[in-house]
Amino acid sequence: MRHWAKRSRRSRRCSRSWRWPVSVELRFQGAAEAFRASLSNTLWLILAAVLTMYIVLGVLYESTIHPVTILSTLPSATLAPCWRCC
Repeated sequence: MRHWAKRSRRSRRCSRSWRWPVSVELRFQGAAEAFRASLSNTLWLILAAVLTMYIVLGVLYESTIHPVTILSTLPSATLAPCWRCC
């Protein structure tokens, strides 16, 4: 997925540097447009997933604080694979 993001950033940057006539309209279509549309909902989906995990853990542990301690490890758990990948 990263190559789509790089390509769309690069094409946006190039289109700004050129002097286009007013009648020319630049926009993404096809897979690039679908990728851009999917990125707009990503934050909400992550927040909904964390809330769902909190509710499930709260039901399993019958507590409100234990899910918080478990979910507090998520940032460090996601940082390690991202660091390894890049």
